Amino acid sequence: RSPLDSDLVTAHSVTLTGLRLHQVYEYRALSRDECGNEQVSEVGTFRVDAPDLTITVLQVPQEIWSDTQFDITWQVLNAGTLRASNWNDAVYFSQDDQLDGSDYLAGVFPFVGQLDPGQSITRTQVLTIPRERIQPEGTYYLIVFTDSSNTVAEGEREDNNRLARALTARRVPLPDLTVPQVQ
Repeated sequence: RSPLDSDLVTAHSVTLTGLRLHQVYEYRALSRDECGNEQVSEVGTFRVDAPDLTITVLQVPQEIWSDTQFDITWQVLNAGTLRASNWNDAVYFSQDDQLDGSDYLAGVFPFVGQLDPGQSITRTQVLTIPRERIQPEGTYYLIVFTDSSNTVAEGEREDNNRLARALTARRVPLPDLTVPQVQ
């Protein structure tokens, strides 16, 4: 409920606070004239608009080698109803498809610009995974986390900012120097 505006005018406005993003609300207006006659409007609805950044595509190589550059490509879609601007995407190297404190931050990539509702951008970056992060060789995951520093207010839609893809990670063999003989 909003406070009663007792001014006898034909146009009123109300500011509502504490509303949640991406939420649909119903409302009705009550009007009372100076004689005490009341009229109640039909139920109307409105939605609180917000951006909603989500990763729709993530392409990673099938196999990578330690200390060797490779490309990763992802697409960020603004599935929300407001423009999003200026955020960071982070890429993590992980032993599973869940992001946690044990994962290796492979890179942070700022996006400077704006993304209107319904639009998407495709980003390609070069990564290198250090040899010591691949122990043992086998299946690992690259996790892309859009808006990783949480600068874009998405309300309850912060749950779709990550996407993971599996790949095989191998260690480049180290040289094995030997002395065959000494004279």
